[in-house]
Amino acid sequence: MSYDQALRKYPVHLAEAQILYYNPVLGNLFIRDSTHGVYVDMRRQAELPLQFGDFIEVDGFTDPGGYAPSIAHPHVRFLRHGHLSSAPRYGLDHLLTGIEDCQWVEVEGIVRAAKESESVTSYANQAASGRNTILVTLATGAGRFDVIVRQAGNFDYSKLVDAQVIARGVSGPRFNERRQLIGVHMFADSFAQFRVVQRGIEDPFSLPVRPINSLMRFTPDVVSGHRIHVRGVVTGSRNEQFVSIADSSHGLFIRMPATRELKVGDEIEVVGFPAMGDYTPVLEDVLYRKTGTGALPKPIVLTPDEMFKGVADAELVQIRGRLLKQTRTAQELNLLITAGDHTFTAVLPADVGRNLSFLRDGSILELTGTCFVEVFPDKTPRAIFVLLRSPGDVRVVQWATWWNAEHTLTAFIFLFVTVIGALGWIARLRQRVRVQMTALRKANEEASAINDLAQAMQQVATQRKFTTRVSAAGSKQIAQLGIGFNKMLAELEEGEVAKKEAEAKLHQQAVTDELTGLPNRRLFADRLTQSIAIAHRERRILALLYIDLDGFKLVNDSLGHTIGDMLLVQVAKRLQSRIRQADTLARLGGDEFTVILTTLRNPAEAELVAASLLEELAQQFVVEGYEIVIGASIGISVFPQDAGDSVSLLQQADNAMYAAKHNGKNQVKSFTPELGAFARERLSVENQLRGAIGRDEIHLHYQPEFDVLSQRLVRFEALARWIHPTLGTVPPDKFIPVAEESGLIVGLGAYLLEKACSEALQWQSITDYPIQVAVNVSSLQFTRPTFVDEVDQILKSTGLKPELLQIELTESIMLSGADRAAETMHRLRALGVSLAIDDFGTGYSCLSYLPRLPFNTLKIDRSFVHEMESRSESKAIVHSLVTLAHSLNMQVVVEGVETPQELEAIKKLGGNEVQGFLLGPPIPDPQPYLRSYVDFGGIGSDVMITTI
Repeated sequence: MSYDQALRKYPVHLAEAQILYYNPVLGNLFIRDSTHGVYVDMRRQAELPLQFGDFIEVDGFTDPGGYAPSIAHPHVRFLRHGHLSSAPRYGLDHLLTGIEDCQWVEVEGIVRAAKESESVTSYANQAASGRNTILVTLATGAGRFDVIVRQAGNFDYSKLVDAQVIARGVSGPRFNERRQLIGVHMFADSFAQFRVVQRGIEDPFSLPVRPINSLMRFTPDVVSGHRIHVRGVVTGSRNEQFVSIADSSHGLFIRMPATRELKVGDEIEVVGFPAMGDYTPVLEDVLYRKTGTGALPKPIVLTPDEMFKGVADAELVQIRGRLLKQTRTAQELNLLITAGDHTFTAVLPADVGRNLSFLRDGSILELTGTCFVEVFPDKTPRAIFVLLRSPGDVRVVQWATWWNAEHTLTAFIFLFVTVIGALGWIARLRQRVRVQMTALRKANEEASAINDLAQAMQQVATQRKFTTRVSAAGSKQIAQLGIGFNKMLAELEEGEVAKKEAEAKLHQQAVTDELTGLPNRRLFADRLTQSIAIAHRERRILALLYIDLDGFKLVNDSLGHTIGDMLLVQVAKRLQSRIRQADTLARLGGDEFTVILTTLRNPAEAELVAASLLEELAQQFVVEGYEIVIGASIGISVFPQDAGDSVSLLQQADNAMYAAKHNGKNQVKSFTPELGAFARERLSVENQLRGAIGRDEIHLHYQPEFDVLSQRLVRFEALARWIHPTLGTVPPDKFIPVAEESGLIVGLGAYLLEKACSEALQWQSITDYPIQVAVNVSSLQFTRPTFVDEVDQILKSTGLKPELLQIELTESIMLSGADRAAETMHRLRALGVSLAIDDFGTGYSCLSYLPRLPFNTLKIDRSFVHEMESRSESKAIVHSLVTLAHSLNMQVVVEGVETPQELEAIKKLGGNEVQGFLLGPPIPDPQPYLRSYVDFGGIGSDVMITTI
């Protein structure tokens, strides 16, 4: 139901629904019926004595809800108690699609934390009910999410931390004010809905101590996602966000509030969950304990280039640089330092930074602290910070020169007063004054350059304005610093431009099909929703065409996926050439395309467009020298007469397409209500067919074939029959097409071939001459590269002689190419197997291929036989086919003989063998038939099955 429909407050009646979650204090009720789950708003309803799993009757009205439609103003009536069945298990990535909203699901993960909720939200502490909401954080391979447990009871949930559990509950979305999905959580009634798969260590400090530099590395003794145990000395902290420690191998940041209990130099043991930090791994959700005090590791003396490579992140380092500027905030003192061509910031807490007020800009300092790397989105270093602990971490190596702008001005004033007082000294001091003025200008230029550089750095840091540039003024050192700063900004600007280009490219790839360049399923769904909204607003109709290529799977299997992909590109271009610019052509995947036709005057126009597309696709394709002929089945659904939303409209078009494919393919079918039943029936047939072989429901019946001249039985044709315990006898014309479309025909065909060979072996001891068995083989089986080897293996395993097997093929094998088909047939002939072309004249009937394919037998379809007496042209066709086959040294089998007149006519036309209900219907077991040894007598007179 759409948002606008839910706003109309339609009445809702659920005769029987089951409670998935009920929180009377917050008014949250999740229920489900046989179709889906839904949220019921109980916030203004009196508390009811309902329990988890109860069955209830609900009356209410539709409401848009916060994310999906819900039920408001409910009236609830208790029916009976019940319990919930097992839930389907999903991963977090699947739940984040929102598809399982309000559904009963099961998720496996590792418990990262379990604690009472302290947030004053819809999950607030439920003091009024005497129960506390518990938030259990689960970590999965796709991320973390919360399970909201309504009541803990007497369960000690703290023991769940670090345990691997399976949690069952109701999947609920987290959404913003714009009804957009931003996360997911689960609702569980109690901890009875948790099952522990693997318990955590009872004493986490008993875990083996690991070196810090081994975090997030693969080792056989560490289970991914669980806690680890490290030991180190506290080296610093920052902004009550994290604490840094170090052992002999490396440094580490721990995400936890900096506590006054910990001091630099304290030796602590920490247990926590490793996670990916900004640049190096960090520990989260930690427990710690002090074990004493330890010696701080010796700081690593670094050059600027080494530090800016990021190798010392989280390490205690020592580096020298020149102080450019000091800035203070309420929390921190920041020292802007230049070293070589690099600039970094040293940070000290504001309360202890007051003792560094004596520092002068331009002084060379030696700094000792923890290195902290700030990164770009691609995780490469962007900026470096040195986290200081006390004023003792700052040592002045060289003070700034006394001669600066302020002191120069003082000297100038003193000199000016002196000159006024002693005019006699002007001549002697003129040269000296000129020198002092030059020095003053240089000092002013240098001060101005430093100030410009500091302002530019501040602008880049706060506004990320990488187009800023500074002038190369001041002393040589300051000028080199400005040049290095400009170079760094140019690189950052280039990276920002590349990032925006990459984001644009990723967006384009997300909404278009990589192979054809057409809109993909995501963009198609968006455009269909927009088109329906416009059509609804403007009271227009629109049509959706669902196109599925006929014969494409055969091309893919026989010529390879590369040729198949090239063919799809050509198909997309042809389809695009036949639709208007205002319409949308999209590829849903595989060989399925859709077309959205807007601004139609009537539904008949959609059928005209579909017929035009079929005409275009009927033309021959040439791909890498292969001549390929395919078709398409097209289903049409129309808004609003067939469906009122995008999902239903697509489903109806899909149903119509399958009906077109079932009715003979290469045609157009518009949706009717009857097609929905057809689609459901087809799906039911496919689902039941998947287990039919294992349930021993597929059987073989055998229909005899006789030699016309000798009147002797020569072979039985094996015919598949499906007898279902509830569906009854399912005709082959209903389940064979479904098996071919779904790919089940490969396994089914192999099973029937082996069964027919095995049973045919038993016939040979009954008669005094060999009897062949003929088996129909699908073109999908035939085009498999391993088909000949499979036939050889079946003959060897059953013991049937190859000359007693005849494989019947249809003309569709030529879709994969005559040369490829001929090669496979020659290999079968080399085994000793005979080959027959079945139903000749009813398919593609490309006579140019026939001489190139080594068939032994041509079978004429029954449709020509039945019309021989009433239509002279049918008799002429049969005569022509017999003549053609004999000229190619092929035997002729005529199917569907049902009258003595038809039998006599076939004899006169030169047919070699006959088959039909006149001579014998299909029977489940031919052995009694063979023991009686039957032939037929009296060709040209009344025909009767005679026992000799």
